[in-house]
Amino acid sequence: MAKLMDKQHTSIFTQLRGTRGYVAPEWITTLAISDKSDVYSYGMLLLEIIAGRKSYDADYPPEMAHLPSYATRMVGEQKGFRVLDSRVAGEAEGDWRVEAAVQVAVWCVQEEPSLRPPMRKVVQMLEGVSPVPMPPCTAEMGANFWWSSDGLGMKLNGCYSEVRLSDVRLSGPR
Repeated sequence: MAKLMDKQHTSIFTQLRGTRGYVAPEWITTLAISDKSDVYSYGMLLLEIIAGRKSYDADYPPEMAHLPSYATRMVGEQKGFRVLDSRVAGEAEGDWRVEAAVQVAVWCVQEEPSLRPPMRKVVQMLEGVSPVPMPPCTAEMGANFWWSSDGLGMKLNGCYSEVRLSDVRLSGPR
């Protein structure tokens, strides 16, 4: 939101602001804050809605306690449906939108900002207008992924790869 205002009409805060669990990793690193930070927060919210629980819950077994890690693992094993809240799982069984929504959420909570899709693409994938590619958690080792105006890009370059940082820009109209 601050990007929409002129610099003379805004205040600049250099300390962390946000709710624990929803704040993108770049807030605690030296990476630039961008619209991709909001995509991360949206992905966390989407995961919590799908699972019907908080992003971290110590009442679950250790392998399920951290929701983003659990969801990423389940998508990698093509079992994204298991992330769904058990109270509604029976009603939604076989619904392709559940698997798609979990995959979109996993895309949104990628630690590397350039791996997160633009919000426009998130909406298109959730509406079923655009296909949902498999998130990088299931990709071959050494693959580079990035989102551009043309869609998802991928480049293979051996075991150690550097992911191209995304441009910091306004996402435009939805």
